[in-house]
Amino acid sequence: MAHPRCMGKMLRYFESHRLFEKNLRLSPNINYGQPYRKNEKDIPRICVLYYRRGANELYYEIEVFVDILLAEYCLREIVQREKLLKSKILLAERNGYKEAGCHEELIQLLRQYSKAEYDLYVAESRLPIGPVHKSYHTLRQNPVRFLRPELVEDCKARGGCCGRTCGCCRTRHEQSTRPKGLGHCTPSCECCINERGFEYSPEEITSFAEDFKNQLQDDNPAYIVQMADISFLLPLATKGDKSSRQNQQQGGNFNRRKGIFRKR
Repeated sequence: MAHPRCMGKMLRYFESHRLFEKNLRLSPNINYGQPYRKNEKDIPRICVLYYRRGANELYYEIEVFVDILLAEYCLREIVQREKLLKSKILLAERNGYKEAGCHEELIQLLRQYSKAEYDLYVAESRLPIGPVHKSYHTLRQNPVRFLRPELVEDCKARGGCCGRTCGCCRTRHEQSTRPKGLGHCTPSCECCINERGFEYSPEEITSFAEDFKNQLQDDNPAYIVQMADISFLLPLATKGDKSSRQNQQQGGNFNRRKGIFRKR
């Protein structure tokens, strides 16, 4: 569960911007994941989410959401890897020796961050103007948006810092100097590495990113719907009822990913 202080900050931010709306949800289109014409190979699949507000409906190709979610994941991975390398360099300097390999990798990470930041910009530019676009960018103005209870539980289920008392995820927005890349644990989280006792290889880290992508693009739309709902839409609540807002924000089922960051 998110820290009470952070939760209070989120609620006050959302209230001040009138972000609590009704019936603003994403749902999979009928026959999601099925070919446009049955019994034919190499026919594009129906992978569309629709957004309903009253009688109005807007339709979105899932790649619009997938590209943004993957770009944000990549930025988190780079930022957390950067923190790990800087800790290694600092420790080496204290012990009187140099970590040449870490310095070289750090330089490469700076280039990767710049490229990933641009990739996110390109992905965001494909999000059509409308209520989802407005909701997404309003959420991004809040530095503790990723502390929504559903995302905290997801991090906890994956063996991340939200499942321990370290508080890394709660304070990440206060410690990071990067304007982007804030969020929950990736395989490069320094605290998670210390907890499990080893680092994943570059190939394993790549496989985790591929696993995330495959889940988002799966023919079963459950995961992409839930991730898009949490990452793009503002929390649901009844206007004028603070207790209802808090209950609704803390409620809801989230299809947890496997514990890929747990100690083996």
